[in-house]
Amino acid sequence: MTNYIDKWLGFVFSEKPTDRQLAEQGIRIAYQQAGLKPPSDIVWFQSPAQLFTSSEPIKHIGSEVFDEIHTSSLRIKQSVYRHLHGTQLNRLFTSVTNHMTNVYHTRGFMTTALTEHIKHTLPTQVERHIDLLAHHTFDGQYSPRSFISFDFLVNHFDVGISLSDYGEAMVAQHAGYWIPFKDVCFIAERCTMFHVDNRDRLHCDKGLALEYPDGWGVYAWHGVHVPEFVIMRPKNITPNRIMVERNTEVARIMIERYGLDNFIRHGDFMFVQSDDYGDLYRIEFDNGDEPIVAVHVQDASTDRDYFLYVPPHIRTAHQGVAWTFGYENPTDYQPDKET
Repeated sequence: MTNYIDKWLGFVFSEKPTDRQLAEQGIRIAYQQAGLKPPSDIVWFQSPAQLFTSSEPIKHIGSEVFDEIHTSSLRIKQSVYRHLHGTQLNRLFTSVTNHMTNVYHTRGFMTTALTEHIKHTLPTQVERHIDLLAHHTFDGQYSPRSFISFDFLVNHFDVGISLSDYGEAMVAQHAGYWIPFKDVCFIAERCTMFHVDNRDRLHCDKGLALEYPDGWGVYAWHGVHVPEFVIMRPKNITPNRIMVERNTEVARIMIERYGLDNFIRHGDFMFVQSDDYGDLYRIEFDNGDEPIVAVHVQDASTDRDYFLYVPPHIRTAHQGVAWTFGYENPTDYQPDKET
């Protein structure tokens, strides 16, 4: 099973050029399997951003055939799945799903990035374009889960169909998002560059984590979609920019890029309390994120000052320092001398 999972994850994270001929062949097969006449025209876009901000697909709303092709695709899969008993099939799906976390994350990441791009590019036409993305689109290379199981079964059972007979799966191997209409199908190229961290989350600290032939792409920090300046111009990050950021995950990444010590020194932190153990500072975020609380302490032997980051429930410097040594009750932490 592992070989099939690796094979399809290879399609998801592929940087190889799109094979337009095979992708278009898959589209025509998908139409025919749904009892539809293949489209007279297949129009290519250089990126999903270009696809979902173009006026061309919108002109064809009302003639979409997504439901027919989707229903046909389900019938094909069910005809193959019936060769396994329910328990066996569930085990197969579970095995596949356990390896799909990063794929689901990437697909959700792409949907978020595209939605933001649509809102920025087409502020007066957002609703129709996002509706197109949400309800009429096949995910192409980003939808491998059911195809993995299908591929495994057709190679181990006599099911009367091969992978090359399954149109939607064929497109997924060779291209990205596609939107089928009665007489025309719109489709996007696959990505040309894909960077991930050691946990296979989209990440690049020097440029785009995901890029397409027209140069459009998305910036990511360990799986979180971030604005371009966070990656390319971290010097432009300021405490005020951090404080007004509405997305809590992005705000945390901006703090990481800016430096938490710098943020405490230069940000709008509130002095809370002081005692023999240090000074306690706290900052509340307007976006509802968890407050940051820190104790400013000084090393008696070197005179070096630094911050200890403590949980939001901490109310005194003594309590905070005690917590860092594993004491919940500060009265239990009464050292004769700190080293």
